Amino acid sequence: MENLPTEILKVGGLIEELLDLAARSFLGGQGSLVQEIEQKAARLTALDRDINDYCLRLLAGRQPAAGEWRLIWVSLRLSRILENMADLAVKMAHLISTSTELPAFNRLRPIFLEMVELAKAMVRGCLDALAQRDVQSAGRISPRYDLLDDLSRRLMEEALSWMLAEDRLVRRGMNMILAGRFLERIGGLAVIAAEEVIYLVEGAVIEKTGTGLLPPTQKGQRE
Repeated sequence: MENLPTEILKVGGLIEELLDLAARSFLGGQGSLVQEIEQKAARLTALDRDINDYCLRLLAGRQPAAGEWRLIWVSLRLSRILENMADLAVKMAHLISTSTELPAFNRLRPIFLEMVELAKAMVRGCLDALAQRDVQSAGRISPRYDLLDDLSRRLMEEALSWMLAEDRLVRRGMNMILAGRFLERIGGLAVIAAEEVIYLVEGAVIEKTGTGLLPPTQKGQRE
């Protein structure tokens, strides 16, 4: 059972690789990367299935103590969250841009790349918090999502103005908007993952504050 966090960290490492490849595929119009991305996603799915099977065997074969039960529950939740992140990265890779040489596209590139790096940092922050059982680190994930959300809005506004200027760019602009939304959703999943880490360490439902996710003063147990 002690190996569960290590297995989750392996899956998380694949998420960062997938995000890098998906961004390269999208920005560079590199369709050749899609197959590599799908192979990595399939490997991640297999790891996720192994984690789920192991957790279910643990539940079936023993009566876990409270701390052990939380570890099993959070491992199941995190593996599913990470798999959802992988699905979004694959979808982004399939939105291969055909507009990489256009000046308007180059204006959007810095915003998009900043979103990629921020999403990766949020995923990495969750994994580091899990590895160290660090509630404060987990609590710092939520404010980063606000920044990611702001970047997503900027990307959408820029892409819409680009599309309105020239009708033939509508499909290309929509692909950029969708890719940005996928990154925003990955950040949202990272916030949920941070909540699970806090629950694992504190055994309490957390409450959201203006500065992030923190354990409540009156700790409530999950049903």
